[in-house]
This record gives sequence, structure tokens and C-alpha cells, in this order.
Amino acid sequence: MQFPGAYMDGYMSAIDWRFVDWPWWLPLRRRWSAGGRSRGCGIARIKGRLKGRPPKLSPAREEHVVQLYEAGEYTTSEIAKLLRISRSTVYRAVKRAAKAKLAPTS
Repeated sequence: MQFPGAYMDGYMSAIDWRFVDWPWWLPLRRRWSAGGRSRGCGIARIKGRLKGRPPKLSPAREEHVVQLYEAGEYTTSEIAKLLRISRSTVYRAVKRAAKAKLAPTS
């Protein structure tokens, strides 16, 4: 049995989107957000917590990666397989170490 505004031939076609008021989610979004994220980020900044994704390698493991790379015994692929990280993570760690060596210390 069908009723006006509904179709039964698929998951998303169960609703006739022509009759939906757009944007139907806006009142909910305004109610949910109410400054929640920006307020939370401000509190985290005050506490000294960093935003973003946590680093894949600890500083000790990153130093180990750089030592293996600079020794020249292993290729980047071998280091990545050995430590179960991606090759790009190896390159990134080496690049950060080189940048730290060149940075002037005051």
C-alpha cells in the first residue's frame, strides 16, 4: 500500500524529498551546537591541550626511526615494515629531525 509522497522502491526513495522543508535540520543544528564546540576548544586551549590528531610515533620511536635511516643499513620500506608504520611516516620523521637540526637555538 502506498500513500502520497512515499515510494517503496529503495532506501532513500522512501521519502519524497520534494515535500521536505529544506534545510529541515537547521533548527536542530542550532539547538545542538549552541557554542558547544567553540566553547570546548577554548577550554582545551586554556588547559594547554592540542587540537588535532595525535602523533603516530612517540618521540623515542621517532628518534629510533631517524637513527635507523641515518645509519643507512635499511631502506625506508624496510624501516616502515620493521616498525609497522607507513613510508610517509618515516619520511615525515626524518624531515622533522632535519628541520630540528637546522633550527637556530637561542
